[in-house]
Amino acid sequence: MPKMKKNSRAKSRTKTASRAKSKMKKPAPAKQPKKELATMQDLFLIQMKDVYDTEKQIAQALPTVIRKAAAQELKDILSHHLEETDGQIERLERIYELMDMSPKRKPALGIKGLIDDAKEIFAMKSEPDLLDAAIITSSSHIEHHEIAGYRAIIACARLLGMPPEAIELFRKNLEQEENMDEKLSELASGSISVDAGEPASVEDGGIVAM
Repeated sequence: MPKMKKNSRAKSRTKTASRAKSKMKKPAPAKQPKKELATMQDLFLIQMKDVYDTEKQIAQALPTVIRKAAAQELKDILSHHLEETDGQIERLERIYELMDMSPKRKPALGIKGLIDDAKEIFAMKSEPDLLDAAIITSSSHIEHHEIAGYRAIIACARLLGMPPEAIELFRKNLEQEENMDEKLSELASGSISVDAGEPASVEDGGIVAM
């Protein structure tokens, strides 16, 4: 019996020690130093990584959008823009080369959000014409995002006194995005017949079918 008591006390001490260890606070992870935005050059490089990742994401997403489009005219416009996007990526890589840098990407969360929103809509059950209308709308949002990005980076590049070749490469990309936006606007205004159901009117503060 005494031996059993000894064993019991030993087990109790082990459990107490184990609880004490579990209550000990783990050392806090070392804090990562905050990144600094100190110069216009820093801002330019952030924008550069963003536009580069934006074009990469679009190049990856467009083939699926082209397959989902019903109208041949829309398919053709999107297919042509996919070719343009590949060329835009090459121009951005050339600008990196002019800066004597390897191409780098920063996750472009803005374009990712727009693409994710579009995917959610495209996954819905819909008539082909209405889906085409959704593709045009989503693509227009993406084009506006790209146009704003290129206009900002061109202004930044000029302030930094970047070589004329680099600025011209940016301008070519911007011009293609602006042209694409115009084509989408033409489609949205009726070049493609979109039968999205009965037209609606506002009545008594609500939308009702006419």
